[in-house]
Amino acid sequence: MGDDTDDRGGGAPQLPPRSGRPPLVSVTGRVEQVTQPAPAALQQVLLEMAAALPGVRIGPSLVCVEGTRAFHVPAGTQLAKRQLLLADGEFGHLHPVYDGSLHLRLPDPVTARAVAAGWALAAEPEGSVLVFAPRDPEELETIWQLVLAAYRHAAPGGVAAQTTNDAQGDPHDADPDPAADR
Repeated sequence: MGDDTDDRGGGAPQLPPRSGRPPLVSVTGRVEQVTQPAPAALQQVLLEMAAALPGVRIGPSLVCVEGTRAFHVPAGTQLAKRQLLLADGEFGHLHPVYDGSLHLRLPDPVTARAVAAGWALAAEPEGSVLVFAPRDPEELETIWQLVLAAYRHAAPGGVAAQTTNDAQGDPHDADPDPAADR
């Protein structure tokens, strides 16, 4: 999986339009995706890819239901702003296996592209999005670009983002200059 960003969009990834109808989403109480869940195998690949990012720890979410797997930046990482996180150190999370959607904090240009292309809905807290669950390996590649954007947004320059070369999650060398992607 590559890193397809567009310098004209502030480093926002190129996002193809999401095919098909959007999933049903519950917005009463907790926000969750009700239809079109991600296959468990794709969720596992996504978790492994996120865990391979330098310094990222996968653990329980500090702000979501039990079974939610959170992406935490390393302790001591120089964060751009605390409001770029969902909770202390948490820049995103993958909802329980019955769902597979994600909440991420993204830069404004990426949020705009993700919503316009049908991949996400604006969510609470302000500045976060609900990213729809990937239904297949091709969608996983797009979702991965959004996870990378959230990672870079949370700790710009503090952690070099790593990309992968395919949907299996095989990591390769870390990006030598993550600032060039913004």
